[in-house]
Amino acid sequence: MEESDTNTQRAPTVVYHDEPEYIFHDDSKVPSPKGFGNTGAICWWNSLLQFMLTLSSINQAVVRARDNLRGNPFATAYVDLVERSIAGMVTTMESAHLFELFKCRLVAMKSTANMNGQSCADEGYVLFIDALDCPEVRNLTRNVYENTVMCTHCNKVTSSTRDDANQICLFDLDNVHDQVAFCRRVHVSNSNVDVFTCAACNQKSYNCTRYYIAKVLREVIVIVLNKFESKSVVYYPDELVFPSNEYALVYKLKAVVCHSGTRYGGHYWANVNRGGNIYNVNDFQVSTGSMQYSTESFLLAYVLVDKRLR
Repeated sequence: MEESDTNTQRAPTVVYHDEPEYIFHDDSKVPSPKGFGNTGAICWWNSLLQFMLTLSSINQAVVRARDNLRGNPFATAYVDLVERSIAGMVTTMESAHLFELFKCRLVAMKSTANMNGQSCADEGYVLFIDALDCPEVRNLTRNVYENTVMCTHCNKVTSSTRDDANQICLFDLDNVHDQVAFCRRVHVSNSNVDVFTCAACNQKSYNCTRYYIAKVLREVIVIVLNKFESKSVVYYPDELVFPSNEYALVYKLKAVVCHSGTRYGGHYWANVNRGGNIYNVNDFQVSTGSMQYSTESFLLAYVLVDKRLR
């Protein structure tokens, strides 16, 4: 599959040659939905918890890693929440207690993040993974991207580094209208580089393109949509399919965090697919939901469900 952006520069063709052992989604490891009470400006946290609890591979990983997490009060409390949620024993006020442990954990980590008041669910997701400090969870979310800049003079790839990406930002989807185009954007996205000096020919290039090329995709792909500056409806599919050697990796959309308002205030809620049924979980309220794209869609979670022969 060949990828290109809207400019004349062409990105290289990529197939995922690094293929780890995968854990596939298991509905039996996901709890039935239970709402959480809002004790004040924690709707983003409640929606993030619903988002996280829908990811069965992470649920399984933290439970298996329980003994190694005992020095982390936040992580052990989350393991307990996962197990009791699956058993149907969780209460609506437990998210507030976990949130306090989360903030204490960030302080212990010397994080500069300020979680008092309204916060952002996508930033919260990254901090949540950091606060768990669980290698098994990091592996599940550690999608590996190669950052590549092509020189416009000698056409050589002169800068190439690998970065881990817990989440993928797709802020320009105006021209994406089908599954194939969306998968291409996840597979190879790009940004503009104002000035780039080539290490091979020592020439400066202006307004060239930096490509972010997926080399390893793991069990969880989290995508951030730009819903603060723009409230237009953008397309996203229910399923993603990517080549991986002789296989195709198949991902299903399982959770969507939604946001209304602006960057400086508003309200968060989640739509989640639990056991094949879609629920809208809005703080303590649970009702029938929809994964359909809308102006409020903000944070998407795709999980690996299958690996098919190509």
